[in-house]
Amino acid sequence: MDKEIKTDFEISRVAFRPPPFWEHEPEIWFVHIESQFSGAGISEDSTKYHALVSALDSRILSQARDIVLAPPRDNAYTALKERIISLFSQSENARLRQLLQDLHLGDLRPSQLLSRMKSLADDKISAELLGTLWLQRSPIQIQQILSACKDELPDLASIADKVHEVSCFSEANAVSLPPTDSVAELRNEIQQLREEVQRLALNRKEMSFP
Repeated sequence: MDKEIKTDFEISRVAFRPPPFWEHEPEIWFVHIESQFSGAGISEDSTKYHALVSALDSRILSQARDIVLAPPRDNAYTALKERIISLFSQSENARLRQLLQDLHLGDLRPSQLLSRMKSLADDKISAELLGTLWLQRSPIQIQQILSACKDELPDLASIADKVHEVSCFSEANAVSLPPTDSVAELRNEIQQLREEVQRLALNRKEMSFP
């Protein structure tokens, strides 16, 4: 190998440092490593193919055994990439099933839950239905505050985060500590949010019956 070419190859190899494969987000993982390819000056398909093989463990590679053992003469990287994405990407039915049945708030903030639900929905359901599903998975106090509010989902998520923050903080301090100034301030803010939502609902009702 020519000394200059070998040096360029060594520099590219050092610059390419892929993270472990993200089984739940294969498309995003490939976006990540292809950004690294660009930064490292790696553009040849064969070089990208060998870099991809070296980045994946045997458990992943074994599921594309035919390509790994006999890579196509042309576009080997693209062939292996498409196979891996097809193997690890959730089907549309699986995404919708998780969206409709399996996804819950857990340790997430309401805005994080909404973001995850948007990702799973992938524009396959309306914003109105998405908002309804998200609200159903939110704690009861959030549902009570937001049920009469018709703001855009990002604004509702911001309000929900504030309510969730107060609720979690209050629960953690309910037994051992009296309300602090910061807790009282947050509670007052939530009360103001409640009153604002009630005013909005009343205004809409009055506008509906002139």
